Amino acid sequence: MDRLRRAIRCRSLVSVQVLKGEVVCAVPACDCRQEIELHTIFELYARLYTLLDNTNYADYESMRWSDSDGVRHALEVMRHSWEVHMEASSRPYRDHMDIRLSEETKGLFGDVIDKADSPTTLLLHLMSFLLALDEWLSELKDEMMSFTPSEFPIRTAFGDVVPQWDSAILRALQRNSAYEAAVDPNYLLLSKKVNNFHVARSSYAHYEVKHQYVDLPMYAVERVAELTIGFLPGKWDLSRDYRIVTEEPIEGEDLLPFFFGNPTDEEAYNAYVTEAFTYILKRNPDIIMLPELFTPPTLREELKAMYIAERQRRKRERQPSRAALFLTGSYHEQEGGHVRNAAQVLTRTGNLLTTVYKMNRFILHRNKRFQEELAPFLYIDGVERNQYRRELTLFETRWGRMAFFICVDFITHHIERILVDRRVDIVFVMAMTPNPAGGKFIRKMQDLAERNGTIVVVCNQYGSATAPKGKKAVRIVVSLPGYRHVFVDESDYGVISIGDMLSYVEQKHAEKQ
Repeated sequence: MDRLRRAIRCRSLVSVQVLKGEVVCAVPACDCRQEIELHTIFELYARLYTLLDNTNYADYESMRWSDSDGVRHALEVMRHSWEVHMEASSRPYRDHMDIRLSEETKGLFGDVIDKADSPTTLLLHLMSFLLALDEWLSELKDEMMSFTPSEFPIRTAFGDVVPQWDSAILRALQRNSAYEAAVDPNYLLLSKKVNNFHVARSSYAHYEVKHQYVDLPMYAVERVAELTIGFLPGKWDLSRDYRIVTEEPIEGEDLLPFFFGNPTDEEAYNAYVTEAFTYILKRNPDIIMLPELFTPPTLREELKAMYIAERQRRKRERQPSRAALFLTGSYHEQEGGHVRNAAQVLTRTGNLLTTVYKMNRFILHRNKRFQEELAPFLYIDGVERNQYRRELTLFETRWGRMAFFICVDFITHHIERILVDRRVDIVFVMAMTPNPAGGKFIRKMQDLAERNGTIVVVCNQYGSATAPKGKKAVRIVVSLPGYRHVFVDESDYGVISIGDMLSYVEQKHAEKQ
């Protein structure tokens, strides 16, 4: 038992299974007598969280089921001890200037460990301490989110301390009578037990991840149904409406590299898009979203100018502007000697929030029915000629934590792990796929809805003006967590509210009853 107590404080500790008394340290034959140094309340939180975010948490939940009164009493005692400690402490951890770990708090944590007389009691004490600390840090989270949101996530040696968001959109969906929370088979997670902070991995093998704060308009839960999205997926045919440029096959690979050149009739193409975009602008949506491989750079700049001009007009004429985000849609473009599939996201003022790069290449499977611009792929698979750039930015907003993707990136395994680990609330996907409401896309949407309560919004360039007989040319897809059906629409452009989407999925649900 002495070794187990020392292990909790050990500088070299890798993992510990408390009930089994199994300790793994980075140093061979470690006696756990060199104690770790913790400097901030977040370091203490992260250290304790990572010690428990494993089979220890499962063991704690088993204890809670077998002795619920004892576990509840232990938590109440710990809450009281923490409150008494805070009353006497010189550091109450209530604002971002006051996070340095006090000697009194170090002493309290040491007492929690030392007073445990068995592995069971030790696990109970540690888990109760973490939950009490998580509750106490609620005010600190709110203060930092209000005044210093850019400081999140907090980097520690044990992982990134990430605030838990209270998504206004998800809360609005949950208040609807038709909402039915999905059963998540992965429910036994410490991140679902805590309310204010969880600890995510500090790095990922395949992607660089960072966070950025963006100021979006506040939406009261009661008004979320009024939030509108302007979609412009278009009705273009890949075989006729775009020039597809091919290069020599890659040596040793049976793949034909390609990228999109200009539209075949650029004048007609631009006229159609600007007319549809004007229609959307006049309806003053909160978000405007275009799809993948839709907006050549020159056209994109024209649309950006229209977006900014409309906001300025409304300001001059003292008309309200609901504009919050504009996702320009992507296109292949040259950048630094490389071809990249890139899109831009603008803020409500028209400033560039981020450039979204496609991080994976699309494989265009050969098809003997291909014609015209797609004829080169009759007998050989095509591979998209875009340069890999594995950088992902997550955006902290009043609506929840957001991510933006281009098509196939959304359905990759490693991206899903990041979205779950970082608890992303809203995902926007600019896509070009024949099946955005089925297959891998719908499976990813369902998984994220179950595990995170994630909303997924897809604006899709279908690739053909019409669909094969018996199928739909789905261009707009929205997955709302808590509803079995997804919202789908075949329109080439339009403005749709969250309320419209809810009415659609509720009607589909009623038809199945």
